[in-house]
This record gives sequence, structure tokens and C-alpha cells, in this order.
Amino acid sequence: MQPGIFDGYGHGHSIGDEDPAMMVHGQTARALVILLAAIAGGCGPQQTANGPDNAAQETPPNNSRTATLWNDLSPLAEQGRDVYARCSSCHAIAPGGAHGIGPNLHGIMGARIGAQDGYVYSSALARADGVWTEELLDSWLEKPRDSFPGHKMAFGGLPNPDDRAAVIAYIEAAGR
Repeated sequence: MQPGIFDGYGHGHSIGDEDPAMMVHGQTARALVILLAAIAGGCGPQQTANGPDNAAQETPPNNSRTATLWNDLSPLAEQGRDVYARCSSCHAIAPGGAHGIGPNLHGIMGARIGAQDGYVYSSALARADGVWTEELLDSWLEKPRDSFPGHKMAFGGLPNPDDRAAVIAYIEAAGR
């Protein structure tokens, strides 16, 4: 056995007596480490020549309706836009926007529950009666599991009433 050559488990070995199973294990482990590093590298704010990518926070979109909304948000709705970032990975809130994992929330205030065209709702929401109101949306955002048992949204809820009020204000403003 040549000194200084180890298999990663503290066991030395000679060149030429590699165990094929250990070679595959080592290659798999290296591939996993590389994959995890690549994934982790994509997390967090994106860097640009001008620093972190905060364009969504700093510059209104190049759409007159959205730009008007951007400038007309109340302070509460502006706070809601920041909180809504947690929702945006599953829900769009743009006129005519595509559904994501969850339905597009544009125009839901006052709309029938579980009725956005083109989205397949859980049976719990599809058979629900009523329309989305501030009170109902507040209850839903606080404890989704209690509001419509059997729905498919994986979100645990927003326990902070100020966050819920802000998100509701944003959904109302952005949904006009």
C-alpha cells in the first residue's frame, strides 16, 4: 500500500487495487457535492453589474397599467407587495397571467371562490360557496388548513395580522 493515498474513509490503498464499488460511491458523492453547490449558487439575490438584483423593488415595469399601480400603491399595499413575495413562487397576480402551482390571483377579490378560469382547483375549493372578501381572505391566509379542509395549497399560513392585512391590500390593489 502506498502511503498518502486514501479512499475518503481514512483507509489507505495502493494504486491499482481500487474497489469498483468504492469508485462508483466516490464518483456519486462527488457528483452530489457538485450538484448541491450548483443549486446553492442559484439561491439568494442575483448579482448584476450594479449589485443585487432588486429591480422588482426599485423600477416599475414597462407597462402603463402596472406602472400606474406601482406609483399608486398605499403604504400598506407597498408593505403587502414585500410580504406577497412569499406567495409569488406559486401565484401570479397579473392581468391575463398564467397560473402557476396556484391560480393567478389577479381579480380574486369579490370573485367566486375556486372559479379562476383555466385552473384545476381541489374539490374543497371547487365546491365552496361564496366570494373572496377581505374577511374570508384574512381567515384563509391565517390558517389555510382550517378554512377549506382538503385543499391542496402547501402554505402553512401568515400568523401576523399586520402581514395579512398588507397582503390583502396588495392583492386588492394589484388585482384592479
